[in-house]
Parts: sequence; structure tokens; C-alpha cells
Amino acid sequence: MQNIIIATHGDMAQGIKHTAEFIMGKQERLHALPAYTAECLDFKEKLCAMIEEFSKDGEVIILTDLFGGSVNTDAMSFLGSHENVFLIAGVNLPLVIQLLVSDGGTGVKGVIRSSIEEAREGIVFCNDLIDGADAPGSGGFDDF
Repeated sequence: MQNIIIATHGDMAQGIKHTAEFIMGKQERLHALPAYTAECLDFKEKLCAMIEEFSKDGEVIILTDLFGGSVNTDAMSFLGSHENVFLIAGVNLPLVIQLLVSDGGTGVKGVIRSSIEEAREGIVFCNDLIDGADAPGSGGFDDF
């Protein structure tokens, strides 16, 4: 079983979790950790407790907002001591949804890599679709 922890500066984590559940319904293995808020003043301690709890049941995937930011740096400190903890920086809604719907057939690292690729493909400069620049098939908006 994989548990997913969205850990961000402020309330972004709760917003992404809420939106993912709005689309997909309640997700028991999806957790939000809003760092440096009244709910989570000691972020590193809270993350440690969650990792200890969830890693007993399988893999833990931590999604952070900014690579190199304090949330990401604190999360990185757990990687060496926990073989079943995985960390991705740059969380977005398509990434969360893709991780939740993945069947796990390629193993956790394969699921993570394919989910990241799917999320990247979901980032689109929509003006290019109208202008026809770099649009699939070079036909502009009509290709969609």
C-alpha cells in the first residue's frame, strides 16, 4: 500500500488534497501536511511521525512544492534512513491524480516516473494552441 503525503509551505497541501478528493472522492491514503501553519508548527517532527506510521504498511510518497525549499530539504533528510520513502518536488494536481490512479504494476519507482511524465505533459501554454505554434499536428486549436 502506498500513502501519499502532500507537504507544502502554508495551506497549498490542503487545497490540492481537497481538489483531488473533489474530483475523485475521498482518498484514504492521501494526506496533507501544511508546513509552518497553526496546524503544523513543527513540520519536521510531524512529517517524521507520519513517515513512521505509514512506512509500516508500505511505501510513502512525499510530494513537496519547491525543490530546495525548506519543506523539501527537511523531507530529504528522511531518504537515507527509509528505503520505502520516496520524494518528489514540484507537486501539482495532475501528479497527485496520476499517482492515485496508478495500478503499481511497474513498481513504485516506475509509477513515480510515469506519473511525473504525465504531469509534465499536462502543463500547456494554451496560447500556442490558438496561435498554432508548437501545437500537436501544427494545426493549432482544431487538433483538439
